[in-house]
Amino acid sequence: YYADVNRVVGGLVDSFPSAALLISRFVFSLIALAIIDYRFLLGILVFGIFFVGFGYFYSKKYKKYQKRAIESDAEINKFMLESFSNLKLLKSLNSENRALERNNDDLKNNEIIKRKRNNFSLIGSSGLLIFLRIVYLGTFVYGALMIFNGQLTYGSLTGLIQLVSFIEGPLT
Repeated sequence: YYADVNRVVGGLVDSFPSAALLISRFVFSLIALAIIDYRFLLGILVFGIFFVGFGYFYSKKYKKYQKRAIESDAEINKFMLESFSNLKLLKSLNSENRALERNNDDLKNNEIIKRKRNNFSLIGSSGLLIFLRIVYLGTFVYGALMIFNGQLTYGSLTGLIQLVSFIEGPLT
């Protein structure tokens, strides 16, 4: 009991400061970007709004896949428990083969459902990483163009990239 309470308290003690750090970095990075170059911040915000909208629709679709996977697991577990509890009845009715075939079919369907869910999850994770790399590349190209025009220094470009990484932190 003491170890469980310790673990919960430790999690709470670690979680709140970490969350406060992420939120403060995010907010102050946005403020610093507004000070350095408000046009770049507007570009990041437009991409961010697109990203949040995409994430909303993606999560709705993923929840459907997750729900189907959980239901499929529950159906398999229920069938297995009923089969084992009624094993004598199955043997007396000579229907072990039918039960085995149904179980195999359910397992194949479960595998297909989970494969679809996992593939969809991989597509989402890869999409997020690609999106974030595009933002980094855009930051670098924008900074290089601003350096070329004399409106930004190399140190400011480094600062922009660092600020973008602080904004990215809570998203990943």
